[in-house]
Amino acid sequence: MDIALLLTLAGLALVDSTSYGTFVIPLVLIVVQRRVQVRPLSWYFLTVVGFYFLIGVLLTLGLDVFIDVLTDIRTSPAGTVIQLLIGGGLLLLSFRVGGKNATKRTPESLIPSSVSRRAMIGLGITAAILEVATMVPHLSAIGLLVTSNVAPGLQITV
Repeated sequence: MDIALLLTLAGLALVDSTSYGTFVIPLVLIVVQRRVQVRPLSWYFLTVVGFYFLIGVLLTLGLDVFIDVLTDIRTSPAGTVIQLLIGGGLLLLSFRVGGKNATKRTPESLIPSSVSRRAMIGLGITAAILEVATMVPHLSAIGLLVTSNVAPGLQITV
């Protein structure tokens, strides 16, 4: 592994660390709670890092072939009909959720009232899942590693 690849990976890691899952959500938690609670934030970060690591390992080991198959299914006529049905169902559901009896949501109400381990792990999983579509630097780093002449064990380690 050469120094240029390591520097590129470090730069991508730095850019990726500014995402809402790794920067914005913890910052909001600190500001709203008006203090740093190390243990809950540690559970949150461990969850996000673990999720990122799992996605990286799966992509390194060839999950992209499975994703290509899912993409082919999604773009088929049957896949289009399924997407239309799901979208219609979500549209109908949107009229039921948040109706007349819905309470007003403030930004503070979106923060978990409990900073228990379970709540922080749930928040971490939710943030990581929502962030998959925007993890371009992470995916770029995996692509660089997979196309380089680096042994698979070292790829996963990096």
